[in-house]
Amino acid sequence: VTAVAHYAMERRKLFSIDDIFWIPAPDGIETDPDSLYGDLSLCCNLIRTSKEDNWDTNDQLLECRERLQIELEELRILLVVDDRSFSSKGSQDALEKFISFLLNTATAKVILITARGNESSSLLSSSTHGSRIEESNIEISTLDFRSTSLLFASLSKFICSTRCPLAHTNHEFADLLEPPFVARMPDPSVVSSERRADIFARMGNGLPAAVIDAAVNMKKEDFMELIKIASRPEFHVESLSELEKELHRRKVQKEKAVTDKNFLRAVDLDSTIEELEGMRPEFPTLKDLKEEERLMKHELADAVSNRRYDAANDLKRDLLTLKKKIMKERRLTSDQESDDPNSKLSQFQAQMESLIEDADDSFKIDDLDRKVCFTVNCDDRNCTFVVSYGDIYDFSHPAEAKGIVCWSNEACDLAATVEGQQLLDHGGEALQKDIGSLRIVATSPYGDARCGTGNAVILGPSREYNAKLPAPVVILTVGPFSPGGSQTESLLEDEDFFHYSKIMLRSSYRASMVLARHSELQALGLSLLTTRKKGVAYEQLVQIGLQTLVEEVKFSHLTDLHIIAKTPKEASLMVAMMEKMGYPIDDDEC
Repeated sequence: VTAVAHYAMERRKLFSIDDIFWIPAPDGIETDPDSLYGDLSLCCNLIRTSKEDNWDTNDQLLECRERLQIELEELRILLVVDDRSFSSKGSQDALEKFISFLLNTATAKVILITARGNESSSLLSSSTHGSRIEESNIEISTLDFRSTSLLFASLSKFICSTRCPLAHTNHEFADLLEPPFVARMPDPSVVSSERRADIFARMGNGLPAAVIDAAVNMKKEDFMELIKIASRPEFHVESLSELEKELHRRKVQKEKAVTDKNFLRAVDLDSTIEELEGMRPEFPTLKDLKEEERLMKHELADAVSNRRYDAANDLKRDLLTLKKKIMKERRLTSDQESDDPNSKLSQFQAQMESLIEDADDSFKIDDLDRKVCFTVNCDDRNCTFVVSYGDIYDFSHPAEAKGIVCWSNEACDLAATVEGQQLLDHGGEALQKDIGSLRIVATSPYGDARCGTGNAVILGPSREYNAKLPAPVVILTVGPFSPGGSQTESLLEDEDFFHYSKIMLRSSYRASMVLARHSELQALGLSLLTTRKKGVAYEQLVQIGLQTLVEEVKFSHLTDLHIIAKTPKEASLMVAMMEKMGYPIDDDEC
């Protein structure tokens, strides 16, 4: 359809929309039997339903040809012929004669949509001697990975604001599937991980018709499996040193995931590590490359001494490429050997900077000594965003339907973090009992998981909670990293992990708001998940939290959303960001 539209738009002076005829008529289109289109369709249908070449033998077809000769006189038409439903050899032969007849009867251009490739063009050419034929072949290759993702998402019923928290839009889906480091590559198709190949196959391998069919007909469980695969880490390595560096990086992330009790993430990283380990035989060592260089130099000397200059020139080029590969391998090996000391130094510096930040904050308690309110219009109502600082237990609201959001891990083991232990201390045995009754969504070698990263679970309502907690409903949500983790800053320096974190963090807020909506909560209190160290990553994480909450609150029943910052500085930053987003301070609401 796109090719036809493009062809017609470039020739607007030659063809109007009424001069374009598509045969056979698409399903659901009824043609007027007394019209030109009706006769074109009749001829087409008589031909394609016959197993034999009936062009000169079918009486009804002969009568139709006579009418067409009169109807086409002095007409200029653009005919689009889709030959893919002409399955028999006889019908294909008759179709070629039909097209030849049209080209010689009218001033006609024919666009032939075919699955037979060059064979169809050659057969058509051989059967239309003397016809006015302008032959053009438009080779339509498969869609690339990102285009396939965008097309799939545009047609999938699961990519919307109410179905998949990881991706609400086409571009969010494409960004989930293809991380930035791949999108920036000159040729992303060189990435050949099992993850990428599996996703591409499930979406139709880039064949437009197959992509459309997969998007429209995919079942929920198959879509969830697709999302599960997409959440695994992506990688691309071109040498043994790059492979070793990637392995080290993923092993560090896996150890952190296990420590934080994010067991599903650890299993995903196990799969990545296993795939990387299996790639070792594909890459030569530095020793192998040097041996290859030695042999190539010997071949070059032999070619020069025997005056085989063409072969010598080829060897020189190959030798130069090999030298570059050796230099790159040496550099990467050197970098890898120096990684560990630098990593330890960076972690120590991060800890020191965090202590300095904490000390700095302790002397600025009066920077923000009041609650700051903003009014967010939600079409049928307003929701008041209340920004303050303190901890989640400072949340207070007179509504009965209220809740708090707390950050957890995939095991929902709150004792693993300081914040989680505080929640257990406040919630008591009733809270611990309800957490223990949560459904196990997956088992792993590291432990049971009750909630995946980027998702949320709800506890309550319980009157026993309300006795010690500020709300009868507790929503546990799993972010991409542990709150207050000592290695979080160094992990977020990794672009790929930071990209993963932003997607999962946005999903966590969305999943929490979905549960708040289903529970018809009127008031909700939460703290944003951020790093301790201030900087670009910190500010982006705060921005993602505020922006997502502003978007999602419009689909909820909330009238009040309390966002509780950890420090006065963080509260001041949130206030500034809300104002920058177009929400002025509303003193009347506070």
